[in-house]
Amino acid sequence: MIHILHIYASMSYIRDMNQIILARVGQSLRNLRKQRGLSQLELARQAGTTRKAVINAEKGTAGLSLGTFIAMLEAMGAELTTLPVRRPTTEEIQALLASDAPRSPARKMSDRG
Repeated sequence: MIHILHIYASMSYIRDMNQIILARVGQSLRNLRKQRGLSQLELARQAGTTRKAVINAEKGTAGLSLGTFIAMLEAMGAELTTLPVRRPTTEEIQALLASDAPRSPARKMSDRG
């Protein structure tokens, strides 16, 4: 039973991290598109995809194929680069999750100073 709970917790963690990554990738795509002065439709046409695919990619709500992602980047004059990967520490993961956690209204008010 413990193994099943551990696997479930690990899968839940992976799902959460995947959602965070998709949201951040989407935000980066949106920011780059706006910097380039492109509409979603213009980017879709240049990348050979649909406006709906661009919308979903920017929202981070749908899986995006690597090919479509690269086509979008190329349409905006950008490229995908890789960085050496290292395993994040527990503290880094906790900080990342905390930074993306929804804040309560009381906390939002106190953050304003």
